[in-house]
Amino acid sequence: MPKKYVIGVDLGTTTIKAVFLDTQSNRIVSTQTEEIFPVATQNADHMEYDPKDWMEYTKRILARGFEEGIEPHDVAGICFGGWTVMAFLVKKDGSPVTNAVHYNDMRHLELLHEADKLYGKIAVERNGNYIGMYSASVKQYWWKVKHPGVFRAADYVATEVSYMNYMLSGQWAWNRVEAGFYSQYNAYTRQWDDEIIDAMGFDRSMFPRLVDAWEVVGEVTEDGAAWSGLAPGTLVFGGVDDASPVALATGAFKKGQGFVSAGSAANIVANTGGPVSHPTAITYPHCIPGLTMTITVMSATGLSYKWMRNAFGQLEGQMALLTGADAYDYLNEQAKNAKPGANGVVFLPYLDGDYTPNNDPNARGVFVGMGTDTTKGDMLRASLEGVAFSMLDNMMLIREMGGDIDKIVLTGGIARSPLWLQIIADITNCPVSLPEETEGAPFGSAIVAAVGAGLYQDFEQAVERTVRVEQDAFVPDQKNNALYGELYEVYKSLYPNLKQAFASIADIKEKYNQE
Repeated sequence: MPKKYVIGVDLGTTTIKAVFLDTQSNRIVSTQTEEIFPVATQNADHMEYDPKDWMEYTKRILARGFEEGIEPHDVAGICFGGWTVMAFLVKKDGSPVTNAVHYNDMRHLELLHEADKLYGKIAVERNGNYIGMYSASVKQYWWKVKHPGVFRAADYVATEVSYMNYMLSGQWAWNRVEAGFYSQYNAYTRQWDDEIIDAMGFDRSMFPRLVDAWEVVGEVTEDGAAWSGLAPGTLVFGGVDDASPVALATGAFKKGQGFVSAGSAANIVANTGGPVSHPTAITYPHCIPGLTMTITVMSATGLSYKWMRNAFGQLEGQMALLTGADAYDYLNEQAKNAKPGANGVVFLPYLDGDYTPNNDPNARGVFVGMGTDTTKGDMLRASLEGVAFSMLDNMMLIREMGGDIDKIVLTGGIARSPLWLQIIADITNCPVSLPEETEGAPFGSAIVAAVGAGLYQDFEQAVERTVRVEQDAFVPDQKNNALYGELYEVYKSLYPNLKQAFASIADIKEKYNQE
């Protein structure tokens, strides 16, 4: 019997998720999730992940899938994806030299100007991306400049995917999807750029071979099988980031199409025929042959509502423990009871800075318009609306760059909230369509594995057989859209008027945190 299952794993910042896809029935037969948390650091502004946690939680979710009756020997292959933008140094044997530094960790900002002078211009020409707050190459460069001893101890720069692939197969390789986020990758030669690597003072040997997302890196070894539960010989594929596979899961996989991927963070995504450079967007190779991804970055979408839950939802959390419901259900009910427009309260969702469109790590979250008649429900609704305003802001930028977004295909954690989806439709004035499978990243990764294993002849056949989308599940309410149109102008005025205040607050915090 031919092997029929493939596994897609998304190594996220708050959860690790696995999708088990049966390519005979063309159905997902199991989805497993584990929460993951950053490790404690001496500096509260630093954010790091222990790579061993990726292994441990992957082991757990694979085991649960196998407990549901999926036989490891029936698995053809596995494909990992993840958050990609990091600084992570390793030894040849897979021993971590550092933890994985998260994209919202901004310790590298002091080196942006220096890095831009060294290789910024040539990076835009060859890689397509500007040096900015989410420049992964500068995060790597920080270790070289600030901790040269640690840097010299490393044999390779790595990502979560290259690390996990090595731990399973014993083979070091980077996929081109993730490599495109790093300035050292040349989008036109599809190889590492020796001139940029040399300008940074890195050794070329630190950059492993490059493979495409669907290419086989290696097979699961006996050691890999021992810790993971996978069968020896299972194919391990090049891998992806956490946005490009969503194009497959949403059915938006052709040139000119786009989608919204919205979880803790979010991206507005357009499929293009080549690199499209913009100071506050990111461009990189697609997991689909011949395409390029152009994405905007919102760093605190679902995270904004999670922060609201953690900061103001203690009662709802206690109620959820007693009833077995979800705390978000109680919060959503209060937000739903608030009127559209949140009684004049407007929220700027920049809790961890803002990349698109402002490229400002100092930006922070703001509520304006509160009065003595403001309710908790108003605040909750304002947080949902603020994220939707941010989405509209990002969509406008994609349109300016030539993207044609007149309807939204949305996937990710936000897709589980009907209230939020209606707000997004009303604010953007776009109908919202929903894929049947809301966990787009691991599902798309599973599709990449299936195509790589030859279980589908190409991506078009795979999508046609496996992806189902509910078209126009939420349509705009024109009355609400008129209201939101005026509030959007208020929203747009906030950042320019607060930019200097954000910078001053950052300076004050740095001054007094050092004393």
